[in-house]
Amino acid sequence: MRKNLCTASVIVAVLSSPMPVHAIIYAGNPHLDLTVQRAEDDLVEGSVDLDKVRLHACAGGTTDYTVEETIDPVDGYGLDIDAGDWCGVTLYWGGVMELDGDNGSPFSLEVDHASTYVPLATTINPVDLVPFDVVSGSISGSAPSVRLDIN
Repeated sequence: MRKNLCTASVIVAVLSSPMPVHAIIYAGNPHLDLTVQRAEDDLVEGSVDLDKVRLHACAGGTTDYTVEETIDPVDGYGLDIDAGDWCGVTLYWGGVMELDGDNGSPFSLEVDHASTYVPLATTINPVDLVPFDVVSGSISGSAPSVRLDIN
């Protein structure tokens, strides 16, 4: 009788151990899409070198995808990734991100970040790229933000 009680206690302990709140298991052949936009939806084009994309496993460890391409982050970039239990994505930029927009008047922005981390959750929230510089024109409102979608 005591043996069964111990086994039941172990099972309850394992089932009640906390899982990361943001743990998302992506199955099949997931595809990661990234874009950069403002809430005002007024960016029209951009350019940045994307060196690599790093996925952070919830159990620890990372998987890197070498990109080494100049992309238009406003138009978007897609990448097939491995299935897994992913908790975050780090985008490694290879230089200054240049963004052009039009809010009735043309403007240009620059973002000079080495990397951007995006936590994953059931709903992936945009991550603001702050600080940023307005190099021409003028804007009001929100910062440009990285938006990820994984399907």
